[in-house]
Amino acid sequence: MKSKKLSCNKILVLFSIVVVSVLMVGCNGGALPIVNIFSASPSTINQGESSTLTWNVYEADTVTITSIGTVTSSGSTSVSPAVTTVYTLTATNSAGSVTATATVNVGQALSPVHNLTKNTYYYTIQAALNDANSGDTIEVASGTYNESITLPSGKVITLRSVNGASSTFINGVNGSNTVTCNGSLQGTNLQGFTITHKSGASGIGISNNNGTLTITGSTISGNSATTSGGGIRNYKGTLTITGSTISGNSATTSGGGILNDHGTLTITSKIIGDSACSDR
Repeated sequence: MKSKKLSCNKILVLFSIVVVSVLMVGCNGGALPIVNIFSASPSTINQGESSTLTWNVYEADTVTITSIGTVTSSGSTSVSPAVTTVYTLTATNSAGSVTATATVNVGQALSPVHNLTKNTYYYTIQAALNDANSGDTIEVASGTYNESITLPSGKVITLRSVNGASSTFINGVNGSNTVTCNGSLQGTNLQGFTITHKSGASGIGISNNNGTLTITGSTISGNSATTSGGGIRNYKGTLTITGSTISGNSATTSGGGILNDHGTLTITSKIIGDSACSDR
């Protein structure tokens, strides 16, 4: 009985080797390409996010990926499909072709404003500010936000963009300030925004009334005041502006760029084409 068992095992081993050999051989007897790796990471994303396709192929004359085209035998590329997508890699040589697939699952886009401290999401900046606690950090995705916002009084909040002022715009509503700070703000930080108004709309860019506000890496442009302080008006507040650009603002009387009205003002930024700061 033992000799028969050994004989069967040997037959099974030999059979498996033959099967593998057949799978690797094309119709003309040559070796087919080998797809060592074809993967998507992460395999699940939300709309607007990216996944990376990575592949490694041997013994192929050409390699193609659907929606991408012809690629080298080894590499990676970033994809951002709007819906769940199955990518097919086809590797071809004289013996034939082999394929492999990688799926990127796409969920609904997250709301663009994220309170990092609470891990909550919002559709508008103002909604996030209203729900924030002192000490929270709020991050804003790239885009244009057509709203005028009021920073909550008595809270220390960091409001920052993900990708900087060149891609994150707050467009104020006509006739109102784009950003308003009222009351006893305790060191609120505004980082990486373009503060402006829509074409033809009027209003001050940033109005700081009795607050403590730091503006960093931002652009204040395209704002206008019917009296004074088109870009920024600092009334009895403490305002620090660093690494920012103030340009293309106007006022009918004075302080087209900045009006400092009985406040404390520290500037390490560019003021281009606007009237000089006024201090009264």
